[in-house]
Amino acid sequence: MSSGSLVLFPQEAALEAPTFEALAEVLRAAGVLGSPIAGGEGEFLAGEGFLQQITFMGCSPFIALEPPADGGAFCHLRLHGPYAEPRLLWGRNTRPPKCPACGRRIADWQQHLGADAVHCAACGAESRLADCAWRGHAGFGRCFVEIRNIFPGEAVPVDRLLARLQGLGAGPWGWFYLS
Repeated sequence: MSSGSLVLFPQEAALEAPTFEALAEVLRAAGVLGSPIAGGEGEFLAGEGFLQQITFMGCSPFIALEPPADGGAFCHLRLHGPYAEPRLLWGRNTRPPKCPACGRRIADWQQHLGADAVHCAACGAESRLADCAWRGHAGFGRCFVEIRNIFPGEAVPVDRLLARLQGLGAGPWGWFYLS
């Protein structure tokens, strides 16, 4: 069972996403992306420079970067996309987003998945889900770099990795956590 994921994504979902190959090449050059995992669609082992590009919090975190003999969980990457249209990536920890007009929570956000707009019960504003504040628990994008088996809040990407990703032309990159 996964403890969660750290997900990197271009914050300007309206811009065209980089190709899978271009994204993989930038991640390989940064040392983040290792060999493909057999049978895993878009899944890769962590590269040799992974621990220099992702900062782990806490005293002495133990991060398994190789598949254990017992078949248990280990830290690895999955590349999602590119998709023709932006999509929301969310998990069971996703909290209700905040309305961009008034900042109040939109409690029924899941009922609006796939809809053009969400209605804020507090102020009456109509907004796109993509414009709501997800507060690090979900994100909209045309591509995602999911680093699996990372507990939410346990790790963050270093600035130089985000700068490399920004060089792909999809605008600035950010991150969020899923569990």
